[in-house]
Amino acid sequence: MVCSLGHAMMHVMDYHYCRCYFDDVIPEDNFGLIRFELILATLADIQAILAFSAGLTPHDKLLVHCGAGISRSTAVATGILCQHGLSPRIALNQVFSVRQCATPNPYIIALMDKALKLNGELTSVLQKYQPDIASEQNDLKMLS
Repeated sequence: MVCSLGHAMMHVMDYHYCRCYFDDVIPEDNFGLIRFELILATLADIQAILAFSAGLTPHDKLLVHCGAGISRSTAVATGILCQHGLSPRIALNQVFSVRQCATPNPYIIALMDKALKLNGELTSVLQKYQPDIASEQNDLKMLS
């Protein structure tokens, strides 16, 4: 595809995309879900993402983004890396090495864990990296 930008010409590679819309929330966030009508990620969202990324090759490039690039996108990127053969520990190491401020959404991680049939390994590894997230989830459960 060729795009004309004023006097310059630029070749734009063909691209494919998968858009899923969900907010950076967990199920226990009843206040945000109800008051602000936030959208919770679903297993169907995660399955659509994984179906889209299933055919990626080592030479392909993939952009995963969200509002801040800290929580939703890092959780999705971690799951995709696991889908393509990395262990949960190595996948998280890779994500943290390129995005030091990463705080993968624990609910999206749990959905990835379920969709990829990792038997809780991805969730467990994340909790070792970020014990405060697991603690916050338990605190929210106690409040609701």
